[in-house]
Amino acid sequence: MKRISAFIFAALMLLSFSSCASKDKDKTPDSQENTSATPVVNEEKETEIISEVVTDEEGRTEIITEIVDVESSKEDKTTNKHNSSDKESTTKKQSASVSKNDPSDWSKEEVVSFYKKACAKSSGAKSTQTMIMRKNSLKAAGGIGTFLGVAEPLIRTVLELNSTEFDGITGGHQKLVASDCKTAKAYKSGNYTVVEMTMVDQTDGIYGKTYEGTVGHAISVVNGVAEAAEQFPALDIRYKEADIKVHYTDAKLKVKINKNGVIEKGTWSYVVTPVVNDLYIENLEVDDAGAVIDYKVTVGGGF
Repeated sequence: MKRISAFIFAALMLLSFSSCASKDKDKTPDSQENTSATPVVNEEKETEIISEVVTDEEGRTEIITEIVDVESSKEDKTTNKHNSSDKESTTKKQSASVSKNDPSDWSKEEVVSFYKKACAKSSGAKSTQTMIMRKNSLKAAGGIGTFLGVAEPLIRTVLELNSTEFDGITGGHQKLVASDCKTAKAYKSGNYTVVEMTMVDQTDGIYGKTYEGTVGHAISVVNGVAEAAEQFPALDIRYKEADIKVHYTDAKLKVKINKNGVIEKGTWSYVVTPVVNDLYIENLEVDDAGAVIDYKVTVGGGF
């Protein structure tokens, strides 16, 4: 019975992240930054006295003095300068505008900002998650390893059949920042803008959070294996003292965004590798246990 209990929990931990997408609907909307500012109006105009020496045709001179508005004076003094450089200035402005409108020239921060806005506009998207455990990757030391080896085909089948649909875009994208990305680029493809990102690797312990971390901000991750342990209150599972790590690598996304800023197609994926050591279930040790699972989310059939 102890071996069976350990096997059940070890398998459950490997399957626990299958529920991560179900919490996507609980996301909080983007917090809107208040960028408006109240202008400060200085109703008292600043003036200055300007004197000018004028010489007439007969050689007589006269000093003319007047009080003028400083701002008007400044505008008058710079009119000629502005006129002389109008052509050059216009050319520079047009060039800058073209650069900003070309996604391939965007900075990483601009790409991330554009993607986040697209995610917010795509709340009606239908997403599908799939999981495939790689063959011969499920393992554990000792007798539990024998059980897992026998059960691997069944667990792989369960994972592959556990395709879940949910509304909206995966990940805690409200918190996504440029530093979460190894790379981030955008480019035009017909009438669409394509965004591609690769994320910085992430490792969580027993209390991982679905929308947290460099990967979690872009693609939902496991909500924590501690939650799985708490589903078996009748078992003595000493998970708090265990060495449990969940590694997320090769995380990337590629999406196709239409002219309205909505994601029409996309693929989000990563490789998740849970590793369990020093876990005791009913005094039976689970050691050197783990698996390699390919996780994927698609919208519109993927891209």
